[in-house]
Amino acid sequence: MSEQTDLDKRRESEPGERMAVAPASSRFPSRDDVKALLGSDSILEIVIQGHKVLDRCLTVLLAESLPQPDLPELRRLRFATRVDLVIGLGRVSLSSRGSWLELNRLRNSYAHSLSASMTPEEAQRIARLMPACYDDYWTAERLSDPPEVVTTCFWMLYFEARTALRRMRDAGVAQQTVAEMISDLFRGDPGYLTRRTESHDVLEERVQAARFARESAGAV
Repeated sequence: MSEQTDLDKRRESEPGERMAVAPASSRFPSRDDVKALLGSDSILEIVIQGHKVLDRCLTVLLAESLPQPDLPELRRLRFATRVDLVIGLGRVSLSSRGSWLELNRLRNSYAHSLSASMTPEEAQRIARLMPACYDDYWTAERLSDPPEVVTTCFWMLYFEARTALRRMRDAGVAQQTVAEMISDLFRGDPGYLTRRTESHDVLEERVQAARFARESAGAV
């Protein structure tokens, strides 16, 4: 019997905004990627392309957070479910949940439209869903320009996800370094402990070096 059941096949054929949590080709979008995608003045184009950015951010965050991200049911998670999952994992702030879900709602409402429009009042409502730390940014002039408001919201959520991914990767390097230091101790090799006297903080040194290597390679 095939490992994929008839139920699995039916679910995969159902319409909806499902995406694999961890496709093999996943790459976190760079700032240049986002700039290129959000360069339009069209609300419709901004929402559709901005949603693609956030979708990829969620995909990579979950792929690097879950030990087994390729399980069949995980591949069927909708956007809103993945938002709650990254929040539940502590990767993204609960205070930004409303913004993620509202931009997803906009994308779904615009996805089958040939044109779309937004009033300043609608744009203000979206802006007010952003975390309170951004309240001082929203001047009356900025709020009067719907395309600018929506573009800025996508950028804010992108940077939140980018910061979360960087912290995860930094923590991974730090954990590996600690494991190597403990291994050195058990082997009776001074290793990193000796070099620690030559550096203020070997953990920070390794984290910074790994970060620099990622950035040099165009990664987060």
